[in-house]
Amino acid sequence: MPTGGASLPDTSGGRRWGGEMVGDALEPVRGFVVGGQDAAENEFPSQLSVQVQRPEEPPSYRHACGGVVLNQYWALTAAHCIASRLQDMSLLSVLSGTTRLHEGGTRHKLQAAVVHPGYDGDTLLHDICILKVAEPFQLDGVKVAAATLPQQGQPVQDGAVATVVGWGLLQGDSGGPLFVDDVLVGLTSFSYGCARRNFPAVFTRVASYVDWIMQHIQ
Repeated sequence: MPTGGASLPDTSGGRRWGGEMVGDALEPVRGFVVGGQDAAENEFPSQLSVQVQRPEEPPSYRHACGGVVLNQYWALTAAHCIASRLQDMSLLSVLSGTTRLHEGGTRHKLQAAVVHPGYDGDTLLHDICILKVAEPFQLDGVKVAAATLPQQGQPVQDGAVATVVGWGLLQGDSGGPLFVDDVLVGLTSFSYGCARRNFPAVFTRVASYVDWIMQHIQ
């Protein structure tokens, strides 16, 4: 699970760009977040992999997006990772408690998904979705832990150093967390290309949605 540094843009919307879907890992996921480094084991215990079951026997799974644990039954990801798959939720699951996509960890089937009612698939405005797992996360505080949410509307200081956590490769990190001082301030939403000069990545500003999140997960 690679990590990297970023600054937080002052927006939570954006624009869809080419590919099957921003957030789908179209190739095997390997490598780093651009400019990043390997995370230590259990360094980011709230990080999840959102995965899609392949139509084959025995079942195998394809990483699609990142996500983050909120509490025992709820998680957070980007809306664009889930919105087109709401009719086939049985194929979706999340993997917790590992820094490796193909070994270790615990798989959790999804019971429900709540896409923000204002989500726009063309502009990626309100690109946020709450997930409910059928079997609870085992919150041991070491391998799996809940992320710390900001207060509703809480600002991030200009120039604050943030940490992006993801799984590496182009289009494999959407929905994953952006932390400032161990507080979840953003979800990876979109970019124009990857790590291009003068084109910063755009993150959904979590502080704008805390009241909405809490209405569903309490």
